Amino acid sequence: MTDIKMTDLKFNIKSYSFEDTRKIGKSLALLMRRGDIVLLCGDLGAGKTQFVKGVAETLKVNDNVVSPTFIIAVVYKGEINLIHIDAYRLESFYEVMDLGLDEDFSHAVTVIEWGNRVADFLQDVFMTITFELGDDDNTRDIEVTCHDKNRNQAVLKVLEELTLTINVK
Repeated sequence: MTDIKMTDLKFNIKSYSFEDTRKIGKSLALLMRRGDIVLLCGDLGAGKTQFVKGVAETLKVNDNVVSPTFIIAVVYKGEINLIHIDAYRLESFYEVMDLGLDEDFSHAVTVIEWGNRVADFLQDVFMTITFELGDDDNTRDIEVTCHDKNRNQAVLKVLEELTLTINVK
């Protein structure tokens, strides 16, 4: 997985529903730029695709976002394009390169589910987000690690504002 550096910001947030998880994705997408790579880690059903649905909403993607488990990668058109990759079945990140998407990475936000499987092949990852199943079927513990020291404070501000709206139950 991506090495954690002293400049990395780690923040934990709790999601109580699919809607909360989408809201987290939607809010963090406000900070995403063309060329950013976001790694998503976590078990099946932990909320990775729900998060991507929120990202897609902020990027003004009109298509219905689904997990690309069997097709490996989908490019969604939006104000900023979204490349959604599922690395679960990949042996190496070179299989993604074989799809010819590498030219698109600098012009889109790339979100990689099962990102821990390909992290060693990547440089300049913006964020790693780890999803863990919570105490019940709806709750998720989410750890956000920002690897861009220039955006740490912006990420912290967005997440602090989110905790005011989703952690009050």
